[in-house]
Amino acid sequence: MHKIVLVILNYNDTSTTVTACKRALNINGISDIVVVDNFSKEFEELHSFCQINGINFIRTSKNGGYSYGNNIGVKYAIDYLDAEYIIIANPDVEFDSIFLQKCLQVFQIYSDAGVVSGMIKDPTGLSSPASKIPNYLQLLISNIPLINKSFISVEYNPKKFNNIVCKVGQVRGSLFIISKQAFNEISGFDTNTFLYYEESILGSRLLSKKYSEYLRTDCSYVHYHSTTIAKVYENAVDRMKLMYKSQMYYAKHYLKVGVLKQWLLKVSQHASIGMLKVYWLFREAK
Repeated sequence: MHKIVLVILNYNDTSTTVTACKRALNINGISDIVVVDNFSKEFEELHSFCQINGINFIRTSKNGGYSYGNNIGVKYAIDYLDAEYIIIANPDVEFDSIFLQKCLQVFQIYSDAGVVSGMIKDPTGLSSPASKIPNYLQLLISNIPLINKSFISVEYNPKKFNNIVCKVGQVRGSLFIISKQAFNEISGFDTNTFLYYEESILGSRLLSKKYSEYLRTDCSYVHYHSTTIAKVYENAVDRMKLMYKSQMYYAKHYLKVGVLKQWLLKVSQHASIGMLKVYWLFREAK
């Protein structure tokens, strides 16, 4: 029997995280739960809940973002709980033992499987569960306002998901399972981004070590989208700047683009931010 540990990252959302933990306690196959509190202002209630229910609780010394917090949780799961497979889950997702079992089967079938996930349902229906790892041109075009981007989209044709198991570039970061071996070989998640592009970075790191990401299409989880970056960055322009900072880091360190391409990407980012500022000025003027 494989040792499977669930890692949940919390930031100022005790109620959602408690609900996620309560669900997880009833899922067969999960050996342990690790809750990582990413330096929330109020954490005592969540800490108490974890103590009462035998859940491992870690509070970070700062809010270092998605990869930083999850790195701490996964390393703890491997070093102290002997985890072989680690589930990375946002607090606002719901899955069951069938999802878990089917995803774990993929690791047994495909020796190069490093990360596995399933289809996504949200309150409006099915949403895109995976995409290609973006190249430089796709980044550049995605930033330019008022251009039809469908011709160079990173999204897959829905026919891609007709097979029960699909090899994909990157699954969504809201819920996936990563093997201990893959995590160790890629030296964990890259903590140089706070949020955004962590999925592309993870996909790139896995490929560099000959691992792949897989999607299982005959199982799904629900993503309620109740936790958002808006809790940290309330201003839409600030969120866009944060996204573009991660985008530039990804382009520079994983796509290995040169100075000229970095400059062009920066120009496209400034154009996009400018358009957003104009939009908000018109909206506030109404």
